This record gives sequence, structure tokens and C-alpha cells, in this order.
Amino acid sequence: ERDATGRLIVVDARPVTFPSRVERQLRTGFLLDLPLGAGVVGATVGDDEDADAGTPRTVGSRSRRRLQISAAHTWLIASSLVARPGGAPINLLSRAAIGFGALGQARHRFDASITYAERGLGARLSLQSRGASFIEAGGAADNVLRFTPLATLGMRAWVQGERIAPRSHWLRGARISLVALNIADARDRAEDRFGATPLSYQARYRDPVGRSIELEFRKKF
Repeated sequence: ERDATGRLIVVDARPVTFPSRVERQLRTGFLLDLPLGAGVVGATVGDDEDADAGTPRTVGSRSRRRLQISAAHTWLIASSLVARPGGAPINLLSRAAIGFGALGQARHRFDASITYAERGLGARLSLQSRGASFIEAGGAADNVLRFTPLATLGMRAWVQGERIAPRSHWLRGARISLVALNIADARDRAEDRFGATPLSYQARYRDPVGRSIELEFRKKF
């Protein structure tokens, strides 16, 4: 709530449950799995950890090297929200949309990755891209913010401890991963109708981290 001068005096931060939210989307994509080198004996399987890292595993023999290329496009055809019982649906794809996490909903999204994996090591390069989106700022139809398209690039490389030191008991069952997120340090930009960015929507405020590099060590006991 604001007083007569427009000064904010009350904020109600209690959580609410929306009566309904409906989405319709069309997703298309492909996965190309290319075995490299000679075949091996044994069936290729995967567990949750391997699936997360993109590493194939075999039973009864060593796995063959593989190259996987995947791409997918998501087209959000419709997205609406009813904020209160009996209220009119809000079109979340329109310029009258309200933002979740101060971000509008993009109509188009594209994801792609290329992964190389063999027994105990591998690497993945991934791309995520989304189109432009809009939200109303301050509930005013003449103050619409446009979020520019954004594409981010990431990389993950991993190696099992046995590949580094086959005879080490301490590294048995361990995995070391190097993860680089948002390699190009890309950030989305919010612009009002004059092409300016409001202070609270400055890129460094919305994403203070940007590019990050992580070193991860896991071990099964």
C-alpha cells in the first residue's frame, strides 16, 4: 500500500495459492548417439549419477567411447494464470503479464548440447537460449518492461578417480568434476519504453554472479 504521496508504507509478503495455471507448449528435438571405436561386450546401462554426467556404463566389460549431440526447441503456445477465484485469466505471454521472479515468460526456448564420454571420463558443452519476454512494471500498462533474448554457454568435464590413479584405494569410487557456468558472462537486459533500465532491474543486481567456475569432488563409500 502507498500513501497519498506515493510512498510505500505496507508490504504484504504472505504466500498465496493461485486457483489455476494453464500452459500449452510444443517441444521438438532430437538426440544423436554415435559410438566411437570398436564395439565391446556387455550391455550399456546407466544410473542416476551417470545420467546426470552423461557417462555411459557397461556391465561385464569396459564401455565404448560415445559422442552424443542433442537439441530441443520449446514453443510456449499459451500460458495463463488466475490470481484469485472468479478473476479473469492473466495472459502471461502478453504485455500485460505479471512476472515471477521479476522475469516474464519467453515464448521460445532452445537447448543444445554435445557430449563426449568414455570409461571414467567425459565432457559436455551445453547451450541454453530463450527469447524476449515482457512484464508490467508497477501494474501500469504504459510502463512495460521488455527482457532481451539471452543465450548462455556452459561446460562440464569429469574424470573418475580410477583413471587418475588405478591403484589408489582413496580415489576408488571418486569423481572429480570441473564445471563452468555462463562462460560468456551473459546477462539479460530489461528495458522500458524509453530504452532505459530501471535501477532494480540492472543486470548486476539481477545476476550478481554471472560467470562461475566450480570444482566438485564426489566419493562413494
